[in-house]
Amino acid sequence: MKDLTKGKPSQLILSFAIPIFFANLLQLTYSLVDTRIVGSFLGEDALAAVGATSTLSNLIIGFLLGLANGFAIITAQRYGAKDIAGVKKSFAASLMMGTGISILLTAAGLLFLKQILQFLNVPEVLYTTARSYIVIIVAGMLATFLYDACAAALRALGDTVTPLIILAVSVGLNIAGDLFFILVLHAGVYGAAVATVLSQVLAFVISSTALCIASMQAGGSGRVTSPIPRRMTSCLGCVILKVFTFLAMSENK
Repeated sequence: MKDLTKGKPSQLILSFAIPIFFANLLQLTYSLVDTRIVGSFLGEDALAAVGATSTLSNLIIGFLLGLANGFAIITAQRYGAKDIAGVKKSFAASLMMGTGISILLTAAGLLFLKQILQFLNVPEVLYTTARSYIVIIVAGMLATFLYDACAAALRALGDTVTPLIILAVSVGLNIAGDLFFILVLHAGVYGAAVATVLSQVLAFVISSTALCIASMQAGGSGRVTSPIPRRMTSCLGCVILKVFTFLAMSENK
């Protein structure tokens, strides 16, 4: 954590803003990496299918990022007021509200996915491939929000470097996952999407751990306490597991 009220303003603003700039660029590389690797190893049809859904995937990324950053404003205000209990409460509230919104959007996206793809004018010949990719991205919307929320909370505490490092690691794992699922498991565009979501899940785990450490430092306690309620964490795990189990069953039919 960093106290932005102490020091030279211009230097503080630059040191805070530059990592955010690069993080926003990296955030968009998830779909770009998928497009590049799919085009290199799966051919033109697979590339066209992924590219046809890039508008929707970028919309999801942008919306969830804005949602998380909006919630983090309250957390930043509480931290500026030295209200550590308020920081934890505001973050927990943002997780609960954001999780509810993400689940609703995921359900709506999966329910009306055919209509959305038709609205995007996805050619019939590419429909099956495009659907197998975007259905995983939509289903992983919750994981994307959870990482964004944790990263935004870290920024609210004045730390913009840690989220950038975590995101860089996640992008690297996404590249490795894409290559593994496509070249080793021969999972096609479905595997590329799974690799993207798994890298987001890992980014959430790492960033939530960083938040636990930040919470310990802010509270002055020797015990690491998580700002994420245990019951909520358990429920989130169950939701994610059930969604991907349902998707796996539907793909096998």
